[in-house]
Amino acid sequence: MRKTCVIGLGNRLLTDDGIGVYLVEALQARDPAGRFDYFCGETDVEHCIARIGDAEQVIIIDAAFLGKRPGEITVIPWPRLAIPGYDGFGHENHLWRVIGQAKPGLYKKEGSGFFIGIEPAVIDFNFGLSPVLNSRFAKILTGVRAILLSAG
Repeated sequence: MRKTCVIGLGNRLLTDDGIGVYLVEALQARDPAGRFDYFCGETDVEHCIARIGDAEQVIIIDAAFLGKRPGEITVIPWPRLAIPGYDGFGHENHLWRVIGQAKPGLYKKEGSGFFIGIEPAVIDFNFGLSPVLNSRFAKILTGVRAILLSAG
């Protein structure tokens, strides 16, 4: 059985949009045993689809506009992500939409994945996290790591 695939999405050049990438890099550095298959997909949906392959579980970490406090973590299970018109991602072609619309056989295992959304403070042209998310990064990382360990 293949490991759980944990994918970090986002664009490092758009401030807090890169939070998924930064978190996955930090999580991977703290997992020397390789319990999970970490991957920074950034904004390349096609590459992410190829990487998912036959994973038993897919967890995606990305910034999401959900009307919460900056840095707040939200877990959204697969069925809720399949809702047509859901637009909390801020991307026209988000990986979950592509998977949800894909033909049978492309990772469509009901209940076998979820999305971890981090509420951004700033999405603007700038490299690195905003001061708000940067100051909360350790707490966000601890929370996301706890979610992963309870799922895998």
